[in-house]
Amino acid sequence: MAVPLALLSGAHALSSVSVRRAPELAQAIFPWNGAAIERVAYGQFVEDVKKVAKLGSGNGSSQAAPAAAVQAAPDLEVRLQRLSRQASGEAVSALAFEPMLPKAYVLLALAETNPGRRREIIELATRLTRRDSALQGLALQQKRDNGDFAGAIGTLDQILRVHPERKEELFPLLVSAITLP
Repeated sequence: MAVPLALLSGAHALSSVSVRRAPELAQAIFPWNGAAIERVAYGQFVEDVKKVAKLGSGNGSSQAAPAAAVQAAPDLEVRLQRLSRQASGEAVSALAFEPMLPKAYVLLALAETNPGRRREIIELATRLTRRDSALQGLALQQKRDNGDFAGAIGTLDQILRVHPERKEELFPLLVSAITLP
């Protein structure tokens, strides 16, 4: 009995070490690794969004982010919703194994069609962590959409405290939020 447990423990350890650099391998080694499932699902979602944004914008940029894709054209929002629904099943699987995965909550929030429930998912997930850029970006968008500009500035402040290297892209947003009448 010790040998199978040792093998299982070794597979778990190897999978945990591999999550950041090779999430597909980590998932293959230990299929119950929620972090690996989350990384694979979110990575595929981002790649799909980049493809859709590239097709929608026609500029050929492969650096488009999910939020930029939504702003590019109204029909892209529908495509983003469809892509997030496809990824939400994997997000639920990941959360079943590890309930503290921020990008899994991002996928669930993006897939949610009920605005109240979406807001609730974002608010509860941001209570878990304020370190994830994708989750903080959703919180920022939610506050902007609700007209909560003071809250949006607070969220921008949180993002810049955790990720000061992002100031070049976020300062213009902060300036535009402050200059609104």
